[in-house]
Amino acid sequence: MSPSAAISLGFLTGLILSGVATMRAGVLPRLAGPLLILGDVIFAVGTFAGSASLILEIMGALITCATFVWLGSALLSTCVAPLQRTARVS
Repeated sequence: MSPSAAISLGFLTGLILSGVATMRAGVLPRLAGPLLILGDVIFAVGTFAGSASLILEIMGALITCATFVWLGSALLSTCVAPLQRTARVS
C-alpha cells in the first residue's frame, strides 16, 4: 500500500468515526453524523467508479462540506450559560 493510500484510508476512517461520535454524543445535531458518513462513503466510492468518479467525488465532497458547515454553525450558535454556584452560609 502506498503512503498516500494509507493516509487517505486513515483520513476516511477518522471522518467516519467522527460521524459515529457525533451521533452517539447527542450534543450536536444527530442527523449530521449520518450525513458525514454518507458524504465520506460516496466520496470514497467515487475514487473507484471509473467514468462517474468525478460526479461522485463532487457529490460526496459537497455533502461532507455542507455537513461541516452545519456542525460549525451549530457550535457557534450554542450558547451555554455558565454554571452558577450558590454560596453556602454556615
